[in-house]
Amino acid sequence: VFEKVSKPSAVGSGIGIQPIGLTVLHHLGILPSILDHGHRIDRLHCVNQTGRSVLDTSYAHLDPRLFGVGLHRGVLFNELFDKLQAEPNAKLQTGVDVRAISYSATGKCKILGCLTDNADSQLCEEELAADIDLVVVADGAHSKLRSQQLIPHSDKPYKYGCLWTILPDTADEFCAQPLLYQRVKTAQKMLGFLPSGRLHKGVANQEGEPHIAVGNAQQKHVSLFWSIKLADVERWRDEGIDKWKQEVLELEPRSASVLDHIKSPADLAVGSYNDVHMQRYSNGRVVFLGDCAHANSPQLGQGANLALVDAWKLCKAIESGAKQTSTDLSVAIPQLLEQYSKDRISRVRFYQYNSRLLTPVFQSDSKVIALLRDTFMGPMCYFPPTRRQIVTTLVGAQASWIPYHSIPMDEYMGFLNSSHFR
Repeated sequence: VFEKVSKPSAVGSGIGIQPIGLTVLHHLGILPSILDHGHRIDRLHCVNQTGRSVLDTSYAHLDPRLFGVGLHRGVLFNELFDKLQAEPNAKLQTGVDVRAISYSATGKCKILGCLTDNADSQLCEEELAADIDLVVVADGAHSKLRSQQLIPHSDKPYKYGCLWTILPDTADEFCAQPLLYQRVKTAQKMLGFLPSGRLHKGVANQEGEPHIAVGNAQQKHVSLFWSIKLADVERWRDEGIDKWKQEVLELEPRSASVLDHIKSPADLAVGSYNDVHMQRYSNGRVVFLGDCAHANSPQLGQGANLALVDAWKLCKAIESGAKQTSTDLSVAIPQLLEQYSKDRISRVRFYQYNSRLLTPVFQSDSKVIALLRDTFMGPMCYFPPTRRQIVTTLVGAQASWIPYHSIPMDEYMGFLNSSHFR
């Protein structure tokens, strides 16, 4: 495993782990710790400035046992990183900038790059590894390796992003209930509060993370998100924090206690989104996972979950190939990766395209879209046929564009087999 950062650390905003992601974490054996640190989410409720429900959906409408988990991204990182370091067959090399993947005369892969400390040299491309049967690329939405594989793709940034921070909810305003709560005003302003549980010890003790107002490791934290046009970020900083805090308070008066922890614009981080579309996710012995393959906006809250399922599905595809092939597994790798890509693409496309369609509904300059949203989306959440489809999509169980076409139940309800629930 090659990692560009010399000292990987737990940073990032709060995320929602859906049942499909919880099921993968169960298979990995780290679900109990995730549940211990996270905050259970049973319902998503979004209201506009007049108090009208724009979105109101509960996991129980699909199955009363289902729920999601609000979590600090650093908790997930630490649990996965600890799992990697404990794996005897895995070798981690940090501080390595991978710059190219090529093929040798044997038809296997070579990985070229250099130590991060030498990254100033554009000519630095040492051979880091050779005769590799399978290369997994997971270098994020801004992948530099994606274009090298000659797979048709697009990478388009969204003009809207968000401000985010993680704050102690000392007054228990947003952590008292298992609820992801949002307020919107037209499609230009969106304020979100995601209960994110307790910070991991490694995060709570970490210095130099300005976007986490750390209380103590046992304290409940909430992730705050504020929609903003990226072109307006500098103007927002120049206007000062008090003007913005007043705007937040007008939209949600209950936010006063958490806003007290914010002293300046530097206390909030700026998040941007990209829409990455690849025609396929593999090329020969190289496969792309997560955001580098299919980054999208966070409107459906599926980014981390799709990445977890990518990894799990790839693992199962290789395991299945190893059992079925009568030849050297190495020879079958390109075909196995091609089949993995075909199996994943329709489901991922559904979430990508729906996220793309939903983004302007909550982040755009259109007053017409906002009016249509406020008029029709709320009632759709209470009409049983559309309500079921909305919840199926939320939990990550939708298999394709065919309505009510779900993935097998064990893929989104398998986490309930954890000993945690016995």
